[in-house]
Amino acid sequence: RLDNQNATNGKTYSLISTGPASNGGSGFFQIYDTNAGASRIAVNGDGMVGIGNTAPAYNLDVLGAGSGSAVTRIQSNNANGAAELRLDNQNATNGKTYSLISTGPASNGGSGFFQIYDVNAGASRVTVNGSGMVGIGTNAPTAKLEINNGTTAGAIKITDGTQGAGKVLTSDANGLASWSNTVTTAFANAWSSASGTLVNPFTGTTGGSGLNTGLSITIPSKGWYFFRFGITIVSDCNDYSFYINGIGDVWKAYCATSGSQTMTPRDQTRVLYFTAPGTYTVYGQKTNGIVPSFNLGNPSFYLDFVKFQN
Repeated sequence: RLDNQNATNGKTYSLISTGPASNGGSGFFQIYDTNAGASRIAVNGDGMVGIGNTAPAYNLDVLGAGSGSAVTRIQSNNANGAAELRLDNQNATNGKTYSLISTGPASNGGSGFFQIYDVNAGASRVTVNGSGMVGIGTNAPTAKLEINNGTTAGAIKITDGTQGAGKVLTSDANGLASWSNTVTTAFANAWSSASGTLVNPFTGTTGGSGLNTGLSITIPSKGWYFFRFGITIVSDCNDYSFYINGIGDVWKAYCATSGSQTMTPRDQTRVLYFTAPGTYTVYGQKTNGIVPSFNLGNPSFYLDFVKFQN
């Protein structure tokens, strides 16, 4: 028995080798708090250690007091050090050693990180930075989840029963994603129209491009879009087009014969790919200075578009 009789903070502890009538049974070693009437540390006959627990079932078995949590703390107050819990499987064939680390300034990646560290490979397998960003294969994640698989193709695999060759991961309105076909199912009834008011871009006395049409389109997301465009233009021989810079033509007609003629086809369709969402200006272009009769009806001008594939 170790008896500290200090009136303020003194306590009495006993080092006990238990018998059959002892708390926990016989064959235990205990550090026993006599004042509290409780075992603080118990080691059973198999070498299992209990903290707050007189019947340990594991090599180290910690039981929190009352309704509190069972907390084990490993601290480092070294200016450059890390706090580390090492898990060492010594199996000669497949055993590996991992460390759970709270990093310090000298650690790989810097201070304030949590890492699952592969000691054998000398590499962090999972890193969580101070902002809660998770990196797999990187010590410096810049997004909530960043995966770096180096030069090996296929960094992530999601299997939920909807996967299949050529499918894309698609979100619903709540952000829940599943695999789907690349074709947009709302093709038939999700048409959008051009914004602005059409003006005749072909009133100049010379040919040219980048001519103002008064029109633009708003693309909501990258992907393939189907365009339909109708207009009636009557002109002496000239070539006319409406186009989106860097993307392609949405309507184009060539001079077929000399003399006044209706530029055909009046109704046209195009398939265009957009690499990014945004608002795109529609420009006009003509090859010479002839000024046409413009937007004469049958059809009256229209410009509509719809996404059909990612």
